[in-house]
Amino acid sequence: QKMRTIWPALRGIFHSAAQRLGATEETMDIDVEQSPDTRLQDMLLTILAILERSLDATEFLGPNRDEHQEVMLSTLMTKVTAANHSATVSADDSPPHSHSVQASAVGAYYFFDAFVQQMPTFKLASAIIFLQSKIADKAAGEVDEALSEQALWSLTQTSHWGDSTVKERDAVTRLLVCHVSKNKDAIECIVKLSSELLPEFDPDDVKDDVEAEGYCKFSGRAFASIFSVLLEYTTHDFADLEKTAAESEKDDPAALLSRLHRSVQAFDQLIKFSKGWDRDSGVLHSCMKFGNKIISSFIKIVPSLHRCFKTQQEEIKSVLKLLQTSTRALQHICAHAKVEKDARVFKLVPIVKRNLEAMLFKVKALTETMGCLAAFSVGNLKHRNLQGQEVCSQVNENDDDEEEEEEEGDDDDEEQEKEGNDSEAATPRPARGKGKNREKEEQDEGEETASDDNSD
Repeated sequence: QKMRTIWPALRGIFHSAAQRLGATEETMDIDVEQSPDTRLQDMLLTILAILERSLDATEFLGPNRDEHQEVMLSTLMTKVTAANHSATVSADDSPPHSHSVQASAVGAYYFFDAFVQQMPTFKLASAIIFLQSKIADKAAGEVDEALSEQALWSLTQTSHWGDSTVKERDAVTRLLVCHVSKNKDAIECIVKLSSELLPEFDPDDVKDDVEAEGYCKFSGRAFASIFSVLLEYTTHDFADLEKTAAESEKDDPAALLSRLHRSVQAFDQLIKFSKGWDRDSGVLHSCMKFGNKIISSFIKIVPSLHRCFKTQQEEIKSVLKLLQTSTRALQHICAHAKVEKDARVFKLVPIVKRNLEAMLFKVKALTETMGCLAAFSVGNLKHRNLQGQEVCSQVNENDDDEEEEEEEGDDDDEEQEKEGNDSEAATPRPARGKGKNREKEEQDEGEETASDDNSD
């Protein structure tokens, strides 16, 4: 009963403070020159934090969780939003109260939606959107598209926010997550951001602010986090494709191939940034981490290609050739990590190489089963740097003439590569520290060499 009185009080305070701080609903006119009242700002941010935390911390509510959430959310919605949006919830076999929670969540979402574009600061607008994101999770997809558009709006206001978005790097990243994850076509968002926003970042001068056309200002140091978000949701799309391929054997293969081609295209477009950002460990780590997951998903999708190979041969060939450039980029990152001794990236090399090898065998089996093995060519993988330029396979690390012999003989399929039969002679890494750090680095390299020998 106490909770039933708290939520209406918070709603009333928020509504009053938001109207005093922002523009009126009628004018929608924000005075960017006038400094907002910091006390009102802090009050609104506190209320938003309480509501967001309350939606997160529901485990203490026990079996009556849905009922308590319904009480909370229903007090945040006006009678107008209740009437307009509760009808969007369809009936099914959901548990008791779930429909009411869903309807209340939709209404509460639109209550806050009216205030986002009235807020005078980026921090306040983004805080409301983050609360809307939590509410949207209770609305069963009813407001996902609206949330995606609202997040994009906040990232494209070039005049409202000034330089504030440069300082709020974490908020910018969360807004990108809202935009991409809630969009009905995440891959289209990823391709658009990869072509319009990411190229504006300069790897040689990360201190410069970025002003891509149509977007608000970004910190030059935000590239790695933005890049990681886009790669992560590309991975999610591949995982969804993997699930679709496994469950829908009788579905239209052309539709599956079309989706697969777009996803591979997005992955290829992203991983090409590794060439320019070769000095950023975070970027290369994201390429290896998410690239490995994408290759794993693709391996599980290959069996579904058997079923439509005869009718969709050219389309499949196109997908494989496009994926080839991405797998080559992963091989170049593996070689780069071994030369540079980047421990964060280096530890992912063995598993990435094993997956690349497994994919090679899967594709080879596909061509053999379909009677077109002649189209499958194998060659030696040359040792290249991230720019694709051929380099010496032995690299001198120190004046002590310490050398590391790189793996050779990696096979190149339909342009997928595989490790050769040469054993790798590992050399201790140059010391970066004393004692345990040095021993740990030598142990890691020994494990990686053993892994390579086993896969050979």
